[in-house]
Amino acid sequence: MQTLQFGNIPWNRQGLIGSLKAFSDVYAKRSNKNNIGGMKSPHMFPTWFLTKFINPKVIIESGVFKGCGTWLFDQAAPNAKKICIEPLTNIIQYKSDMAEYTTIDFTINDWSDLDKSETLLFFDDHQNEIERIKIAYNLGFKHIVCEDNYPVNHGPCEGQIPYSRVDSPKKALMLNDENGKWIINNCEIYYEFPPIFKSDKTRWGTLWNDENYPTQKPLCETETDDYLKVFNDEKLDYTWICYLKLRY
Repeated sequence: MQTLQFGNIPWNRQGLIGSLKAFSDVYAKRSNKNNIGGMKSPHMFPTWFLTKFINPKVIIESGVFKGCGTWLFDQAAPNAKKICIEPLTNIIQYKSDMAEYTTIDFTINDWSDLDKSETLLFFDDHQNEIERIKIAYNLGFKHIVCEDNYPVNHGPCEGQIPYSRVDSPKKALMLNDENGKWIINNCEIYYEFPPIFKSDKTRWGTLWNDENYPTQKPLCETETDDYLKVFNDEKLDYTWICYLKLRY
């Protein structure tokens, strides 16, 4: 049994599609136009959309890289406090006046003074995401985004969400394994954001179909407007980015 989403999703496809033009205006002003190795439009659109939707008071960004994600959070939630975790401080190019920077890992930091229900966790740190989610649950956090959510054997980290057996190339939440059961028992919402565009083949040269890599239907099929070109050009950067709302 596998799924790409469950729970009462508080938005719909039309809401996502209707937000693309506004996002394109933001994306055109991004802090790094050549963010190789970092976030591009397939990651940044869902992150922007979700951040605006939730409107958190605090954002914890685990994995800053050059800072393009931090810049995006400043656009989506300018009044939110940002806590940016990055061990390689020398690589950061954009720094926010609304952010505190630390090299202390999320798992050992002291979050006791935060309102967890008003905080968005953003994991882009190439760590075992299922273990990070469980730690976040034990700490009382509610809203989580996992940006590094590649198919099994393709991503930069182990234990991706959605989780599947390492001998399976499929890309969907396996609800009948140990970690899948944990997710469905402890999450109100699990949602994989759809790609803006999708190609016939993945960046790995394999067929991008639901048999190999189950994926939500793309928001766009063709470039009906000029502003969509950059999204089509960057379609292979899609990483099945997902949102989880934890249940207590």
